[in-house]
Parts: sequence; structure tokens; C-alpha cells
Amino acid sequence: MIEQIDRFVEAPGNYLILFYSFEQYVSDLKEFLRRIEINAQKKVIYISPNKPAKDFETFSNFVVIDCISKLLGGDISEQNNCVYSSPYLPELSLVLDKTIEEVENAMILFDSPSTFLIYNPSNNVLKFINTLTTKVKYLDIHLFILEIRKEIDERFLAKVAQFCDRIVKLYETIDKVKSRI
Repeated sequence: MIEQIDRFVEAPGNYLILFYSFEQYVSDLKEFLRRIEINAQKKVIYISPNKPAKDFETFSNFVVIDCISKLLGGDISEQNNCVYSSPYLPELSLVLDKTIEEVENAMILFDSPSTFLIYNPSNNVLKFINTLTTKVKYLDIHLFILEIRKEIDERFLAKVAQFCDRIVKLYETIDKVKSRI
């Protein structure tokens, strides 16, 4: 199922990657990230709204923007390949811009932008995503937006999908594989 990601790593564009459920996301995320790291000939900027940077220490090709540790008063000591931000979009925007400038030949994984709805109004999150998708096209950077289909508001998802060149539904592949067994 995750294998289909391999062919998108080098194809330019903005992708909305949909996991079906939280359970699938939890079980498949690490494998998804490993495949990205293996297949991408680029550094990966990973925006993490809900997992601390220490969860990604095994990914040497990643620069993690940790948006939760600072907010929760966690350990924000300097680490290799880690940048800290709050989940508030003005700060995240500045941190992301600086990270993009510093990391050459990068791609971006934006994990669960719907999580930012907890801290920011919906319109602001949509504006941020729109600005990001436009910016990465201009800079010729790949963008993967990761979301959980079952856990997200349909209207928000539809609006996010408008900004993407392609939608990859990982759960459809699972269903096709199961139907053949």
C-alpha cells in the first residue's frame, strides 16, 4: 500500500496523502516516512504539530519542525536536525521560511494540518496552506500534506484538496489488496 508513494517522491507537485483512520496512520506512518527518506534524494522538512522531535531521531535525512514541545514546556534543547516553533501560524511561517532558506534541495511533509485548527481559526489555517502550496510551486519544492480521512471535517478537507495537484488515498489501495486475497 505504501509502495505507491515511491513513484510520487520524484514527481513534482503538491500531494494530499490520506490515511483512512487514526489506526492506519499510527501503524503506517513510520513506514511511509522510511520510504520517503529512502527514495527522496533530498532533505525532508517535516512539520510535526503533535509529535516531539525526539520521535524522529532515527530519520537522519529529516529536519523536524517540532510544533508541540515548546508549547508544552518540553525539552527544547538544541538537537541536530530539529527546529522548534509554536503551533501558532505566524511563528510557524517564519520558522518554515528560514528552514526552507537553510536547507537546500528539500521536500516538505506537512503532517496533519487539521491539528492546527486547535490553535488557529480555520480560515487562517487554509490561508497558510494556500500560501505554502503556492510558495513551494514557485520554489519547485515537493509538498506532501498528510491527513487522516476519517478524523477530518469534510469541508476543511475539500478546501485543502483544492490546493493540491493530486490526492493519494492510501486506504483505497488497502481495500484493493484485501479484495484480491
